[in-house]
Amino acid sequence: MAYKMLLLFCICIIENHNNMLRGKEEKITFSKGLGSECRKAGISIKEKAFADLLALGWKDKDAYLISGLYNPVYNLEINKKNMNTLLSDDKDFMDYLTSASRKIKRRQKESEKEDDILVDGISEEDIASELSKENQLRKLIAARKKYDGKEGCKEWIDLTKMIADITQIKKDEIKEEDTTVHFYLPLSCNNCSLYLAAKKKAGK
Repeated sequence: MAYKMLLLFCICIIENHNNMLRGKEEKITFSKGLGSECRKAGISIKEKAFADLLALGWKDKDAYLISGLYNPVYNLEINKKNMNTLLSDDKDFMDYLTSASRKIKRRQKESEKEDDILVDGISEEDIASELSKENQLRKLIAARKKYDGKEGCKEWIDLTKMIADITQIKKDEIKEEDTTVHFYLPLSCNNCSLYLAAKKKAGK
């Protein structure tokens, strides 16, 4: 039994070793489109990643590190110098960074315009309909239908309470309207029917 376990352990080690070797033989390559874009801009793929992160608002140190440009063989000062060289002296890099920043700002403005169009499309009637108790009641009843057959669950109870609250508010509003008393006053004493009748009677 011990021999079989040892043999199985050795087989597992060999399989893992073979997998590691196969992994070393496989090479991960970037897309042709990315390579073509970088060649056209005159920058490396890592430099492109660095520029894109900066255009998105990343801090230069964080972007430099995560893009893979930071070289652990060099000390901090040399890495910082290389980063600053890209940001000040490398024309190709700065041209691409400027272009990427403009594209992102343009997309942000387009997105903001779309949001404004959506907001402008909401009318006063839409707001009034959304705030109306009838509309709220309709939505709550539709939501509660999802829990048909599950009466008694927390969601069903919560929705039922909300429906009851809105229904009671509606009843109170109707009751207030029914008990409202309106008083009408004459425009002037000369037009009062009581005054005219008394005057006619006094004249007789």
